[in-house]
Amino acid sequence: MRACVAVAVTMWLAPVLAAGVHAFWPAVIPSMVIGVALAALVARVTAPALAATLAPALRSRAVAALVALLADAAALQIAGVSVYMADPAQARWSYQSSDPFRVRHSCMTAYFEAMRFCAQPGTNIYEMSLYEPRAIGPLKVDSFHYPPPFLLLPAAVHALRADVFQFRALWFVMQCGILAGAVFGLARWIAGREGAYAAAGGVLALASPQFVYSLQQGNVQSSAMPLGAVALVLLGTGRLAAGAPLLAYVAAAKIFPGILLVYLAAARRWKAVAVVAVSGMAIVALTLGLFGARPFQDFVRHELPRISSGAAFPQTENIGIGVNLSVYGLAVRLRTLGLAVLDQQRGLAVASVYGLLVIALAAAVGWRGLPDLATPAARNRFLQLVLALLILASLRSPFVGFYGYVAVVWLLTLVAAERPATAWAIGWWTATAVFAIVHALLPSPAHAPTPLALVVSSVLVGVALALSGGVVIRAWREGAPDRRARVSYAAARS
Repeated sequence: MRACVAVAVTMWLAPVLAAGVHAFWPAVIPSMVIGVALAALVARVTAPALAATLAPALRSRAVAALVALLADAAALQIAGVSVYMADPAQARWSYQSSDPFRVRHSCMTAYFEAMRFCAQPGTNIYEMSLYEPRAIGPLKVDSFHYPPPFLLLPAAVHALRADVFQFRALWFVMQCGILAGAVFGLARWIAGREGAYAAAGGVLALASPQFVYSLQQGNVQSSAMPLGAVALVLLGTGRLAAGAPLLAYVAAAKIFPGILLVYLAAARRWKAVAVVAVSGMAIVALTLGLFGARPFQDFVRHELPRISSGAAFPQTENIGIGVNLSVYGLAVRLRTLGLAVLDQQRGLAVASVYGLLVIALAAAVGWRGLPDLATPAARNRFLQLVLALLILASLRSPFVGFYGYVAVVWLLTLVAAERPATAWAIGWWTATAVFAIVHALLPSPAHAPTPLALVVSSVLVGVALALSGGVVIRAWREGAPDRRARVSYAAARS
């Protein structure tokens, strides 16, 4: 089994690493050879632990056969996308290469260009006219909307390679590593049969369109979700020095992961909150030192009002109606379907009220206390809770694109792991696959959405809300076994 897992890891990782090597060494054959060698080295290190994690699930022949097929599908898809990420001229390897929007859209371009504009004195990096309508080679430039601390991560990648397409390849490698590492690393942390089925479900997640296309888009939310989940697991198991900077960064960079701070504060984990706050101040200080005060001033004075009014995302009122899967997007969709009362002002008000409800829900479940993480079942449900809070908070954004449902697919696979029985798991995996495929079949902004597509996409938002809300409400009902209880660190670390 260990050899099979090593082969699967190598197959998936080799093209990803080859794309990264290509950013430093343009020759194709050497890049591929080095990518395979590096992937084999990683597989040699990780395969024993991953095989041990998967073993209880793979005792079922049906599960083993299904996981093998999914691993092949994941490897084939990431191989094609890796070719396109290494060389933007190879558009035929893009996800849905027949769709011009899927081929050209790249969220990463906004991050690269924001870095470039930061180096130009007196430039407001949030001015949309700097970004649109423009293209870099075959890629359409996206607009930048994130708080200034976000720029620290692109700055680190930019320090390695300043060319936009080399930056793109390295950004892709980084995101692949974060996403896959979090999915399988946290499955190993869950441990037992539930951890085994969580890891098996992780293979399904890697093969899903949500994971594949989001990695091609390069939107940072594909990294913010797993980093936020890892951060709270670290904080919940007493690893403050590792978890606090992670949570501080993703909260400062993307805002919505700050919901986890609400949860921690309500749970009276004051030491963890304090360390996160200190880490956040250090991150802000570092950002000021690198980029100055101008980006902060422009974010507060220029960008925040535009985000609040919806002006920062004009696409949600026109070409993005069918793909904006946020709560505000749901209001726009319902308006388009005939519910005229939900004009823009009322839609934004609904989104604001929803945001307050999510904060209240996080505070309520946090007040019940952090659970004892001594068992695989408790660890799985804790991870589900963390992802559910992140999903609910992210849906408050005025715009949530395809990438926003990576965590929903992941959460579905964790629910499948709750009852590690073959029939239950395969049933939930089937439901997950149906959800993922239906979502992927929605027309991109290159095509006008049909009424059917608007209805189906509305149902998908409802599923995400119901699933995530149900997980949080269940956690609130169960509460902690003892409100004064503290996490069993030894058991949680094992």
